[in-house]
Amino acid sequence: MTAFPEHIQISQQAADEYEEALNSLISAVDKRMSLRLEEENLISSNPLSVMYDNHENHGRLLVNVLKFNDGTLLENILPWVVNNYTAKGFSPKYFVEVLDQWKKAIAQHLSPQASEEIIPVYEWMEKAVGELFEQLEAGTLELPDAALTIKLSKSGEIREFVDLLISGRHQEAHAYIADRARDKASLMHMYADLIRPAMYEVGRLWETNKITVAHEHLATSIIMRLITYFYMDVVSTDQTKGTVIVTSSANEYHEIGARIVADFLEMDGWDVTYLGANTPVADLLEMLKSVKPDILCISITMAFNFTKIRELIQRIRDNPDCAGIKIMVGGFAFTYSSTISDSLGSDALALSAAESIKVADNWWKDMQHG
Repeated sequence: MTAFPEHIQISQQAADEYEEALNSLISAVDKRMSLRLEEENLISSNPLSVMYDNHENHGRLLVNVLKFNDGTLLENILPWVVNNYTAKGFSPKYFVEVLDQWKKAIAQHLSPQASEEIIPVYEWMEKAVGELFEQLEAGTLELPDAALTIKLSKSGEIREFVDLLISGRHQEAHAYIADRARDKASLMHMYADLIRPAMYEVGRLWETNKITVAHEHLATSIIMRLITYFYMDVVSTDQTKGTVIVTSSANEYHEIGARIVADFLEMDGWDVTYLGANTPVADLLEMLKSVKPDILCISITMAFNFTKIRELIQRIRDNPDCAGIKIMVGGFAFTYSSTISDSLGSDALALSAAESIKVADNWWKDMQHG
């Protein structure tokens, strides 16, 4: 696929204009594509809601691409989009039509200057999508390393565990971990090298239409039950280090990764407060002022939440009651663009629970000597 052109640079004014008009843009694309579907079925047996969700997610992602001027983010996610929506039954014509409708909506709702800056992004996407479909037809389409689920899922152990999850065999899944997690070190190994990649694989199976939403929810619920059960082996750990708050941001509903990070840190001796998914910004700020933790860990799974995280971190930095809090970010979203963390205002990026412990422990040593 042709790389995203370096000469395409979007001004903050144009990016802001796109974000401000986003609801109008999505509405226009929804309406025009609905009319187009009356002429030809481009989305197979999928309900319209699947198409509408794609339009909304596309718009929210593009806000991040434009505001961060990060073409790599778009370059890495586009093969995933083509692969997954094709698996769901969306035709190549759909992508041709929808990108054209986005260009028309941009020309209608944005100023001429903003349109002139942003439409080349869509023209690149049109060319890239055409190349991706040629690769898909030839059987040569390769997803970026961001889709590490493919590599991880090659493990027979992981495939066996995933089968237990999606078939609802929770007692066997429990025994599977119990047989292998006989102490704290082996439990941490199970979290990192079995549970985490297994959930990535479950997500990949759902995204490629191999399992249903019900299967994905079933697997998630079993994992949360298992983590909660084995957590009882963690709470006996002496808390000899500082305080940490672990959270997923507002509008972030994936929490297993954050929960694993919280448990890892607690097993490492930290006093951890775990807030879970979709924590409202105002409530998080109040918690930070009340607890005054040494470290805040923020988990981000969906790439379209980067701008929200930057806004959250800026609000924390601007609040004198939160001075001195170290902020660590992580989550699957960063596998599509690790460099974007440099623009968020955080103190560190950790791409795994094990990395989060290393970062936190280095900070703890500095705190002790400070």
